[in-house]
Amino acid sequence: MISSLVAAGMLALAGQGGHAWVWSYYDNDGRAVLAREVPDTAHLNAVLECSPGSGMVHLTVYEASARPAFVNVSVGAVSADMERVEGDGLSVRLRLDHPILHAFGEGQALTVTAGGQTVAVAAPGPRLMSAFRSACG
Repeated sequence: MISSLVAAGMLALAGQGGHAWVWSYYDNDGRAVLAREVPDTAHLNAVLECSPGSGMVHLTVYEASARPAFVNVSVGAVSADMERVEGDGLSVRLRLDHPILHAFGEGQALTVTAGGQTVAVAAPGPRLMSAFRSACG
């Protein structure tokens, strides 16, 4: 029994590939960026970016190949259908004061559903989200 649990745990770890996903905040080149990434690699799960003071956020998620005209973004009980915008991943734009970003900033996971595919994004820590909000607002 114990050997089965150990084997299952090893398979789960092997499936993660040793990647340690973290949220990183960057404020340079006239943009504020909050990225869920594996540091020092090209692995990205999600990116939130804005021009400081603009109040508008460009949200991009990766790992979805579908590119429909509209996607559903949800956080907890808050959900909205949004128009997709061009980007290097699956992208939408929303106001900084949108209820989705408020719920996300409170620690609830975000999901983006497009063409039957769903990408889940763990919430950033409150300090990072606060720094991002301050820069964008």
